[in-house]
Amino acid sequence: MVKVLITAFVIVVLYRFLTRFVFPVFKLTKQARDHMQKMQQQMQDMEQQRQQGTQHSKPLDGDYIEYEEVK
Repeated sequence: MVKVLITAFVIVVLYRFLTRFVFPVFKLTKQARDHMQKMQQQMQDMEQQRQQGTQHSKPLDGDYIEYEEVK
């Protein structure tokens, strides 16, 4: 009878420890990892947009017009 009570007590304590401390830590680390991946993806998207913007803003060779300075 005493063994059953001790075993039940250990199981309850272990269950409470897992649900209150271990599982929330796993959940928090997963959320942090997901958030970091989202931020990295946004940074990559911004870098691609910046690179595309600089490529289009370069003047073409045929678009240059020479001028003479008037004195």
